[in-house]
Parts: sequence; C-alpha cells; structure tokens
Amino acid sequence: MQAIHNDLNDYNLLATCAPLGEPELSGVIDFGDMLAAPVVCDVAIAGAYLVLGQRRPLELLRALVAGYA
Repeated sequence: MQAIHNDLNDYNLLATCAPLGEPELSGVIDFGDMLAAPVVCDVAIAGAYLVLGQRRPLELLRALVAGYA
C-alpha cells in the first residue's frame, strides 16, 4: 500500500517538447482522487484509460506494463 494518484489519464499529464521534437512527461496534476491503495491500482487505472477506443488495446497495455516493470 502507498499513496496513489488514482486518476492517471492523458488529461492529468503535463508534457514538454524534447530537443528532437518528441514529447516528454514533465508533470502530473489533479491530485483530488489520491488515496492509499496497492501500487498496481494506478497501473490498472492508467491502463483502463489508455485502451478506451483503441483497436489494438493489448499492444498498448503490454507497452504500459513493460514501462512500469
């Protein structure tokens, strides 16, 4: 158990443009849903938002979990 964001989605992420033009994560906002829970819950919530409306959701989930691991 630890403090988790509990609402990780693309609307709560801040990005900057890197020198090569690729976006980089620079911050996270909106901590109103924060609570104590198993860490994996943040990954599951982010994954649920990630696959909304996607044609190949398993590929996206695989990349998210690989980055988390």
